[in-house]
This record gives sequence, structure tokens and C-alpha cells, in this order.
Amino acid sequence: MFIKENFCRQIGSIANKEICHGYLVAAGFLFSTKEFVKQIPYDSDFYFYGEEISLMLRAFTRGFGIFHIPAAPIFHLYADISEVKRKLHWDEDEDSQRLTKWHQRENKSINKLNNIINNRVEGIFGLGDKRILKDYEFLSGVDLLNKKVLDKEKAFTGKFISSLPWDSDPY
Repeated sequence: MFIKENFCRQIGSIANKEICHGYLVAAGFLFSTKEFVKQIPYDSDFYFYGEEISLMLRAFTRGFGIFHIPAAPIFHLYADISEVKRKLHWDEDEDSQRLTKWHQRENKSINKLNNIINNRVEGIFGLGDKRILKDYEFLSGVDLLNKKVLDKEKAFTGKFISSLPWDSDPY
């Protein structure tokens, strides 16, 4: 299976009954130490898409553990199903009034993410040197360099990652 254009589009989550290692982060539900903020600052080159994958890869390759907790009480609401009506950033009326359109910013974000994955970004906004993308592939079943899902069970279920003891390094 190939991952076209974009690197991944997360829909839903891998639900677990206990804390487990992770390979994705939600920027709106990300908790860590001050060292995380110092070593993995937010990259303003990202507009919308790619920010979470960038944060995760930069943290992961710098040796930070990514963990998922059961029953996270927060999520993104992209569907207009609530009583609170609001426009999303890709709203056509609002976007028509912008000098730079959201899809142009998204293309810039995707290009930046591609450069990070291909190790063409140096310094604090690039990959670290504690882990490599093959380590990420081991956990996730996803080859980001070639944009391929190599192991569907790892990529789409929590079976493998839940089988690893959360309190020890899986490598």
C-alpha cells in the first residue's frame, strides 16, 4: 500500500486499555517536560498539515518516548455536528479573502515535512541523532522515506504496540 501525496492522514485512533508506546502525537494533547519545548520547539513553517508528524519525528529521533494513554478526553472536531457553528480554516468564503490560500500554505508544509523525512533540514527543526527512521518503521509499520505501509497490522491496529511493555525501551 502506498501513501500518496501526503504522508498520512490520521482518522480515529488506536484505542488501548493501558498506557503503551506510540508513534503519533496530537499537538492539542501533548504533555512533556520543559526539555521537550527546548529541544523540539514549534516550527512556524507548518501551517496545518504535517505539524504533528514533524513534532513526533523530531522528538522520536531525539530519544523522547511517545506514549498513548487510554481514553484520551480530547479530539479534533472537524465535522460540523455540534450546536456551535464555526468555520474551519479551509472555508471557501474566508479563504477567498486571503492573500495566501490555505492550500498554498499546506503545500509548503508538505514540502517541509518531506525535507525533514529526507534529512535535508539541519538543526533544531531537523531529525535528531538518538533514533533513526528505521526505528520508527519498526514501531509503526510505515516506511516514511518511500511512503509505504509495510505492515498493515502495525500501522492500523494497536496489537503490536500494545504488546510492548510501556516502561521499557522497545529497541
